[in-house]
Amino acid sequence: HIGLISSILLLVFKRLNEKVKYIVIDVILIFYGCIVLFPASVQRCITFFVINSINKLFDLKISSLKVLLLTIFILIFSNVRIIYDFGFIYSVCTVGGILLCSKFINSKNKLFSAFKLSLIAFLFSLPVSLYNYHEINLLSIVFNMFYVPYVSIVVYPLSIICLFFKNLIPVFDLFIKILEISTSYFSSIKIFKIYMGFNIYECFIYYLLLFLFIKYFKKIFLLGIMSIFLF
Repeated sequence: HIGLISSILLLVFKRLNEKVKYIVIDVILIFYGCIVLFPASVQRCITFFVINSINKLFDLKISSLKVLLLTIFILIFSNVRIIYDFGFIYSVCTVGGILLCSKFINSKNKLFSAFKLSLIAFLFSLPVSLYNYHEINLLSIVFNMFYVPYVSIVVYPLSIICLFFKNLIPVFDLFIKILEISTSYFSSIKIFKIYMGFNIYECFIYYLLLFLFIKYFKKIFLLGIMSIFLF
């Protein structure tokens, strides 16, 4: 949702001077963070955007992955206990994975690109889920392809519109109901659920294998994924 807000603001203020535009958006995002009490994942998003805006304004040519690493360093330095926050861990793992695999994800076919994005997000968050909750649902790869656009394009924008047009709240409630009923139904399907736990050493080995296949064996990436699942 931070990505959506920043995209909307960039569109709204596109005629402003570049420097003024980013300063205004940074201030608005920080104000928004105050409203939602700065949960760890929001801290990561806003800090990432602010550093990225400085990067663009001063033409520092820092890669997105290095911006993420700098964001992680700043957040841990300011509050070391953030490393125990699941929202922070999920956010860092999935975004890191997406940035590492950006070339693999990009495709002319939008549907295939959405599938690869969902797959990467799933693979990089998998150890976190198994370490904390001891279960994963393989169908979540497919679900994300539909739920992410549904929430991004329908639910979230409608929630903002309802702040100003109260008569649309019943419509918003209907979309929320659809979301609740469908997620409840799909989460009850147990055939694609895997129940197992990961310890910290298995998480380390998993990520090591994943990085190796991404860096050195791109042509057999899917074979690598199968190997990881077998492991």
